[in-house]
Amino acid sequence: ALLGTMTTQSRRITALTAALALYGLVTFSSFADRAKFSTDLQIDRTLKPIRAEWLQAESLDQFIELTTSIRERVDRAAAEPTAKP
Repeated sequence: ALLGTMTTQSRRITALTAALALYGLVTFSSFADRAKFSTDLQIDRTLKPIRAEWLQAESLDQFIELTTSIRERVDRAAAEPTAKP
């Protein structure tokens, strides 16, 4: 009786809401029925560190030079006036 008095748009929104609620309930229940359902993340493989060949090697002098140049760029950017919107 209530649906007969609703506008077409209201009926569509109500139908979509009901369909999404039913879909969510079915999806959740299918996950909850699994034997291994848990909120804990389980990883079956052992995590290993990255091999040294994959990492870029830098000497201490290269690292200090890089950090100094980054600091200079940040200081220059901080000194520039910013435009206000």
